[in-house]
Amino acid sequence: NYETFHHAVYTTLRARFPRLPSQFVCNVQTLAFGAVRALRSLAKNGQDVQKPLYTNVPIPYDARTMRVRPNGKDVTLTTLGKRIEGRIVGHRQLRRYFRENSPWKPGAARVSEDREGRFWISLTFSRPAPVGVTPETFDPSDDNVIGGDRGVVVPFALSDGRKLGDPNWHSVERRNFSTQKSLQRKGTKSAKRRAKRRSQKWSRFRVDADHRLTTQLLRSLPAGTILALEDLTNIRTRCRRYRRETNRRIHSWPFRRQQMMLEYKAGEYGITIVYIDPAYTSQRCSCCGYTARNNRRSQSWF
Repeated sequence: NYETFHHAVYTTLRARFPRLPSQFVCNVQTLAFGAVRALRSLAKNGQDVQKPLYTNVPIPYDARTMRVRPNGKDVTLTTLGKRIEGRIVGHRQLRRYFRENSPWKPGAARVSEDREGRFWISLTFSRPAPVGVTPETFDPSDDNVIGGDRGVVVPFALSDGRKLGDPNWHSVERRNFSTQKSLQRKGTKSAKRRAKRRSQKWSRFRVDADHRLTTQLLRSLPAGTILALEDLTNIRTRCRRYRRETNRRIHSWPFRRQQMMLEYKAGEYGITIVYIDPAYTSQRCSCCGYTARNNRRSQSWF
């Protein structure tokens, strides 16, 4: 456990890095402990893991080493020297966390430096979770249950007939893949530089799209809703073989990141997420339970 880990390494780290404040040592220990625990969890599930190696780790901060001013624009940070104060050039979404009587309280943060020498601070906020929204047991017949289907073409389809997400994302993904492929085939230095910039831009686009999709979904559901999703664990290894294009789309499908976003955002909206076995869910009648292949006539027609 963490307590045993702390007693085993804290004294050694303090002696090796005497200038490092004690709270920084504790924060670094927490990061290391979390990384090792995640790797052990993967190894337990039969996945190949390697010793983690970090060359550029964001600096972790907490309430003892950081303070955000009530105006939400200034922050003071502990350093190896004196404490410094900086100005936050925040996104417009940051304002709602610093409104008067806001239930949100700043918690931990991480400071990192990009390639242009700019410093970024990633803040986390917390508030009391809604009471009474998590059921003791999952009952599929509950009126508060709504089913969700995550897909490659249709980002999110709900059991009440709604389809969420921008359908143009799929065409944007195909255009980006085609451009990246042609740049890689060209192979010149300028093409490689452009491909690298486009790769970073595409990565940011995908993360932004997932954030918008998950937020749109949770905002559309009333508090107390139970969102039932298919358990897609190991979907890439247990699905049957497809054509090359279909396989590429499945392997680039960020369903796990979407799932993580839904899980950490759900508490804010009072939504409970449960996972069910996906076997035969597209062939089973939701009313009587009758299961047959002809219930699903094609990929998109039920």
